[in-house]
Parts: sequence; structure tokens; C-alpha cells
Amino acid sequence: QFGVNSGGGQNAYYTTNGHDWTSSNPAYHASTCCDPWSAFDSLGNLFYGSGVSNQYVYKSTNGGQTYGAAVLSVSGNDRNTLAADQTNGPYKNYLYAAITPGNFARSTNNGTSWTTTYSPSNTIPGVMIAVGPNGATQGGCVMYVTNTGTSSNVTYTFHRSTNGGANFTVMSSLTVAGFVGTLNSAGRLVINNGRTRPYPMIAMDNSYGPYRGRLYLVYASNVPAGNGNKPDIIMQYSTNQGSTWSSKITVNDNANPQLSDQWFPAIWCEKETGRLYIKWYDTRENPATYAVNVYATYTDDGGSTFAPNQKLTTTSWTYPNPSCAPNTNCYRGDYDGMTANPKTSFSVWYDGRLGTYKNVGAYFPDYAMTVSPTSANIHNTNDFKLIDVNVPAVKLYTDAVNFTTAVTPVPGAGSIVADFPSGNSLSSPYPKTAKMRVRTIGTVTNGVYTVTVTGSGPNGTPVHKRTVSITVGNTLAAAPCEDFTELFPPTDLGFDFTGDNYWSRNSQSAYGSGTGSARFNSWSAPVGTNQALVSMSFTAVGANTYLTFDNAYRPWSGGNIDSLLVESSSNFGASYTTLEKLWGGLGAQAGPLNTVFTGGSQFAPLNHQWRSKIYLLPVGTNKIRLRAVSGFGNDIFVDNVCVQILPAPSAIAGIGLVPEGFYRALPSPQAIPDTIRVYLHRTDFPNIAVDSAVSYYNTNAVANGPFNKAISGTYYIVLKHRNSLETWSKSGGQLYSRGSTLNFNFINPVNQAYNNNQALIDPAPFYGMYGGDVNRDFSIDITDVSQIENAAAIFLTGYVIEDLTGDDFVDINDQAIADNNASNFVVRQTPPGADLGPSVTEEVVTLPETNFENEALRQKHDLTIKLLNDQKAQEKISIEMKRKKDKETELRKKKINSVKEKMRSSLNKNEKVNPEVIKPDRPGSTFGQ
Repeated sequence: QFGVNSGGGQNAYYTTNGHDWTSSNPAYHASTCCDPWSAFDSLGNLFYGSGVSNQYVYKSTNGGQTYGAAVLSVSGNDRNTLAADQTNGPYKNYLYAAITPGNFARSTNNGTSWTTTYSPSNTIPGVMIAVGPNGATQGGCVMYVTNTGTSSNVTYTFHRSTNGGANFTVMSSLTVAGFVGTLNSAGRLVINNGRTRPYPMIAMDNSYGPYRGRLYLVYASNVPAGNGNKPDIIMQYSTNQGSTWSSKITVNDNANPQLSDQWFPAIWCEKETGRLYIKWYDTRENPATYAVNVYATYTDDGGSTFAPNQKLTTTSWTYPNPSCAPNTNCYRGDYDGMTANPKTSFSVWYDGRLGTYKNVGAYFPDYAMTVSPTSANIHNTNDFKLIDVNVPAVKLYTDAVNFTTAVTPVPGAGSIVADFPSGNSLSSPYPKTAKMRVRTIGTVTNGVYTVTVTGSGPNGTPVHKRTVSITVGNTLAAAPCEDFTELFPPTDLGFDFTGDNYWSRNSQSAYGSGTGSARFNSWSAPVGTNQALVSMSFTAVGANTYLTFDNAYRPWSGGNIDSLLVESSSNFGASYTTLEKLWGGLGAQAGPLNTVFTGGSQFAPLNHQWRSKIYLLPVGTNKIRLRAVSGFGNDIFVDNVCVQILPAPSAIAGIGLVPEGFYRALPSPQAIPDTIRVYLHRTDFPNIAVDSAVSYYNTNAVANGPFNKAISGTYYIVLKHRNSLETWSKSGGQLYSRGSTLNFNFINPVNQAYNNNQALIDPAPFYGMYGGDVNRDFSIDITDVSQIENAAAIFLTGYVIEDLTGDDFVDINDQAIADNNASNFVVRQTPPGADLGPSVTEEVVTLPETNFENEALRQKHDLTIKLLNDQKAQEKISIEMKRKKDKETELRKKKINSVKEKMRSSLNKNEKVNPEVIKPDRPGSTFGQ
């Protein structure tokens, strides 16, 4: 509660929530003019006093909502004051009052009646009362300061009572240079013609801390002393109830205090913590124009040090405003004040920024609070919007901030809920942001609603309110197409979760083409945590609309299985249909979520460790959801989530190809039909296959099959056949337009395969896939030859992998193809980056120590180290085996080359070779086309 002077008389205001203020005035006594003062006793009774001619007090038992009748507390004529004993000592709830010319009174019956007990001299206005302990006696010391002398040389006299204000003893007198600004011809101290005050401010420490009983004195005075100089805020303290005083301590911390004005101090010593708060006016930012702000600080060590000065105002103003005429008695903000509780203080001051005698209050320590956006549109049926509630900065505030919400008006149908799925509290350090989710539940009546967000400290203060305007209607958001570049969550996607939110923005992006992605932290989320990345409601989609996104996932070495469910809704999220369940795991548990198949520690994907996903959405879909379910495995990454219309995939893709042994030259070029797998690989990351088709190439050596997943782009075409070497298309890739037929002929002309890595099967020229890689290790060597020889030895027949000629027999012809290719050391040829995989090192794995959130994460950390070291040991064995095999292959290569050289020498000596090749006549051949 506080009272203010105004042109229309005195007004009192109260609050019940620390934020909203209501005016409520007592029936003022006829003599009441101004100089309001308030005090609360320990029972919560408010005593509101006013002057100037005598001080009348009005008691309120409900915090200032209503008041009793006026009671005369003390007689006098200016600068009244009031105090209450809030302790539990022998004088608890005693009330004390004083006024110029020094009269002091007390009430021992809760303000019903008052008795004047002391009347020292006070020639200059400025009395004040402080209640403190007397040794172990709570409230056993009442300090009373009076003001005598002249404005240029004031003397503060300190009086002490140890019996509840019944009697006083003078403890000391302290003379200070009293100039505060400039003395005008009217006898007033002024700054830019607005009156200052040379009044003493006193307070005592009632806490049980190390400075209990300390008496503080704060005042403004020119430094250096003298008329027309600039005042500072000065503090002195006494450790013996005013008998002696410390030296002067300057409170304001500006670098050149002699260049600016600091005045109008107010103080409060918090009774539980002992913290002394001080606030004042300050022109340090632009003293030449008298641009004033309100500053504050506090001390927790009895005045030895102060917290860095903090500016409480958000806008300065030229003091005074309205301006004052020279050499007059012009008052602008004389009687301001402050109070405090164990968490913060609250100051009230005259604020001239609008020139309207505005009264402004502020907490200190305090936090800033914003909401973003401040307005939003939400569809009326089961939609939501995420709003950022921010604490972007603080003023020495270190406590938590708790948020509550209210929605007005109440909708006629349905309901609107504003909540905080990740918790409604933020804690230091700041800045930080809480996500507020505003939801329409059911079908809500269209209209404009206000969500009021209230932030408050642990004891309810400081308290701030912000509002968000929510327009509920039939307007739908655009279908999402999001690359997570900046805002998170973005405007078209949000979260569906409870408890801690394990979705966050990550700096890695799919294929390195952006600046961010969404990550679900399965590494830390407990088993069963189920949280979704969900779209806003959008216009129902038509035919050929797809959901596309990229994902990255590597299983944890411990093998736990994580999942991502791809879901769509056609009723604004009332229910969902699962389009696919993607799961990821290790070894046999690996699934379509995997983009890396070896286990490891917590995952951060490299550019080549992403894969693309595409799903045809049911017609009518108006919401999509990617729902992650943690198995306490590894993190799931998602990027480039987009709902988009794409051409329907082409019905056919014409790929000309033939395995070398399946080619027949006569009577005309033809192929033995067989099954083939055709893949499309990215050209920037060739290790990534984006689509595949299983086809059956015909006798004309053409495979026809649709690519359902790939979008338009340039791709390498990769062929995989049951016993042929994997074959890649030529360097640079092949352009593919979704919806159009993809035509490509590996057979003719030359260099259609990467590095022309095919066998010449006909002088036309025709080329075919090298035959013989029956063990699928991307090379044709003695291992393949041995397998085929063994099959021939037992006359193996039928559709078997060792049959390289497609005649359902394994015989010498098959052996000859494999042996020839092995003799020439035929291996797969691929573009750089096609074989990217985990690096193999032999060092012992260690992981950085960290502060674990729980015991489960610590155990996971330790187990990961063990599993990775076991994996490294196995990799070391594999490395040694590979080195041994490579050595054996090299030796065999040397032997074969030696034999070939001897055979070549023999032919040159004994045979005449006719180099002429007989070519069959094939006019108009379309083989492979």
C-alpha cells in the first residue's frame, strides 16, 4: 500500500497480488493535505498516516481496502513519520509517530489512542523513526532522529528509547554539510529549480545475522561540500545505537560522481535477511540536461560493499517535469519510499516522463519478462500454438520465476487451456525461456481471447504480467515445410509432450545443407518417454501430397531400441493413423530408423549419416505428427520436414543392363532374363541411397521398375545382381525428374559405368556387369573362384548363385568367367564418398566426465565405455584379418602375373595370332534400349 499527493488531494492505493493497484481512500480529516506515510504491524494491520497540520492515522485490517476513522497520532506542522514494531518482543505492535517540530508519540493499543512522550527540538523538517533490537530484546531499541541547524549545515541528532518510546536519551549529534544541489533565493535547496531535501533516512537491522542491531543513516549531500556542487548518496552506520558513527561511504558507483547529481534517497532494512536497500534519483547518464533515472543497490555486509548500482527506470526524463520556476518552493517527488521482503524490495517514486506527476513502482532485485509472439491465430478445433515466455535479463535476481495463466473470456463451447508442458518454472542462470502451449480443446467458439501470463518469485514477488491475444477461428495454418534454421519450435510445428521436453534444436543439419535440425534426446529420456513433433492444423491435402523428411540415427552400443512413428490425422488431431513405425537398434535389431548400423556413444550425425523419408499422405490429412518413443538408446534427428505436392512416380524406369555371362550374341543380341535391383544414390553423398526398385530385365536387357521415393534430382544409378559385381553409373550422375521415365543404358556406348568398370561382352561395343562376385564383397577373387569350382565339382544345377551364365548349370564356363575376372583383380569402382563408414581406430575409448542427471545416465556412460572398447578390440582383430588376406591376395597376384607372362612368351614363339574379329551383322539393333 502507498499514498500519494496530487493536485486533487491525497490518494491511497493497495494491491493484493503485488501487481494490480486499486485506489481506496479513508474519510480524510479536514486538515489532511499531504505527506502520506504507511506502516504495517506484525498482525497485518495497516496504519496509514497523513499531514501536514498534525498527523492523523487511519487503520485498515484488510490491507488498505477499507479504513477506520481518523485518529490523531501526533501534533505538529510538517514532515510527519510513522513506524510499527513488527517483532515479537515486549513492545510488539507498538506504533510510533513523529512530526516537526520534533514531537514524538506512541500507541500501545493498536492505534486506538496515542500519547506524546517526547518533544525535542527539530528546526528543519526531517524526523524519522527506526525500530531495532536491544541486545537479545526484540524491538528493544527505538531510534529517533531529528534535524536542526541550517540547510547548508544540518545536524542530525539521534535519540534512543529502550522502553518502547516511553523515554529517550540523546546518543549523539552528527553535523554534515547540508547542501543538496544549489540554495536558491527562496531558501530552498534545488536541482534545476526542483526542491531537494536534506533529510536523514535511518533503519536498523532486526535480523539474527552478523550485523544485527546495526543502525544505518543515509542522506544526500554535495561532494565536495559547497553550494552549487553535485550531491552523492552517503551512508554511515553505528554499531552502538548511535553513540558513534563510521566514516562516510559513497553509495553511488558512477565513475565521475562530481559531474552528476544523486539525491532523494529512500531506504529499507529487511527484517529477516538484514539486507539494506537504498534507492535514489540519478543523472549520471546525461547530467547536462538533468536526464534523471532511479537507481538502487543493496548491501549484505553492513555497508562494507554494495551490489552494482542498478537502474530501475526504463525511460529517463528531464528533472523536473513539469518544470519549476526559479527561486520558488517547487516540489517534485519529495516523499517517495521503499519497502522489502526476504526476496526483493519495492520502490515507488514520482516519475516525470509524461509530465503528469505519474507514480511508478519497481521491484529490485527483479527480472524482465516478455512473451513472443504477443498475438496468434489458432484453429478452433484441437489446435495449439507455442508461445515463448522469456526471462531475457535480470537485475541481480537469482531466484526462480514461476508462471501461471488465465484465459478470458471463457468460451461458450469447447475450452482453451494455456499450460507449460515442460514445467511452469525457470531458474537461474538467465536468460531462459519457458514454452507455453495454448490449446483449443474440442471445437471452441470463434472469437478473440486473452491469455494473461503471470510470473512471480518464490514468495509471490517480484510479480509481472504479460498478455497474449489469441484469435480462434476457422483459419488454418499453411502445411509445414521446415528446415529448423532459426526459430525453435518453428511457427508451423510444435511439441506434444508432458514433463521435461526432450525435443530441442540441434546445430547439425541434414547433409550439411542447412544450419539446424530437431533432436529427440533418447540418450537421456527414460524408457517409454513418448513425445511428438506435431504440426499445426492445415488445409486438408489432396492427391499426390507427401510428407518428406530426413533423419539420422545411430544405435547405442548397448543395443536399446528407439522408435519414431510417422502419423497423420484427418480430424485435426483427434486421432491419428500410423503411416510407418521406424525403429532403430543394433545388429539384428536394426530397422528403418537406422542411418548408421554400428553402435556408439551419444550420437551427433555427420553430413553423410542422414537418410531421406517420403510418405504418401491420405487424402484429407490436416495434421501430421512424428512421435518419438525412447528406449533409452540414442538421439533421433529430424530435418527438412515438409508436406508437399509431388508428381506421381513414373510407372517405369528403363535401365539397359546385362550381367556379362547372361549375354547371348547369336542369333541376335539378347539377355537371359533375371532379377536386378536398381538404386538411386545421391551425388553429393554417394553412400546415401534414396530409392530402389526391384525389377526383372527382359531378353532385350531392359529393366522396368518405378522409383516411388526419390524426388527430382541428379543421382548415381547403382546395379546389384545376385552374382555380379555392383556397378555404378558414370561420373556426375544422371538427371531424374519425378513423374518422368528414367532412361539409362549401361550396355552402350562406352563409359556408361563409373570408370567404365564393366566387361566388354561384344565388339559392338556392348558392356556387361562383371560376373563372379558370389560372396558380395565387392571384389572377384580366389574366394569366389573356389566357391564356383566347388559347385561345378558337384554338378550343382538350378537357380543358384554360382551360375554365372544363366543356364542353370554350374560348369567350366562359369569357372572361366570368375577366374578371368579374378586374374584381372576386378573390384567395384565407386565415386569418392560411396564407402563412408565409421572410422576404425585402435586406441582405448574414453568419454569425458560430466555431471549426470541421474544414476541411469552414469551407468549408461560407464557401460558405453566398456562396449566401445570391446568393439575396438573386435575391430582390431578384423584389421589383422584383412591385412592377412590382403597379403595373401598380393602374393597370388604376383604368381598369376608370372604365369601370364610365361604364357604370353610361349604364344609369341609358337603361334601366329589373327587379330581380325568377326562381327555379326546387326542392323538396327536396340539391345539394352
